[in-house]
Amino acid sequence: MSVPIDSQELATPRLSGESQGIHSGSSKGRIRGLDSLRGLAAFGVMLFHYSFMYDVQYGFKEARTFQFGKGVYGVQLFFLISGFVIFMTVEKTRRPIDFVITRFARLYPSYWLALTLTTLAVIFWPGPEMSSIGLGRLARRAI
Repeated sequence: MSVPIDSQELATPRLSGESQGIHSGSSKGRIRGLDSLRGLAAFGVMLFHYSFMYDVQYGFKEARTFQFGKGVYGVQLFFLISGFVIFMTVEKTRRPIDFVITRFARLYPSYWLALTLTTLAVIFWPGPEMSSIGLGRLARRAI
């Protein structure tokens, strides 16, 4: 028994895994697996900074009890995936300025939100001798 072949299906190339649902339906062309892996890499870096490097960054004598040293590898993974994803994004833009504007509009608010949350976390979750550091030093380090 022969199965009819749709000529449109043959003419439309598919990305590997497209039929398995790895691309999200809401954002055409996004690869959920890469987005998830990049998010995990960023989370690992955040854990590294909040645990392993916290005492070094802010001059505490004692290290945190929880340390996630493996988070340092998240930087390389994050930038490797980001380079691939950014290239995919650039291919979709008509003009370079369109890419710059959308990138700025997406990242700048997140930067200020992260900076605010981090400042609040450091203020309300102080480590040893937090009072000797002061907000001025924290602000200078944030910039």
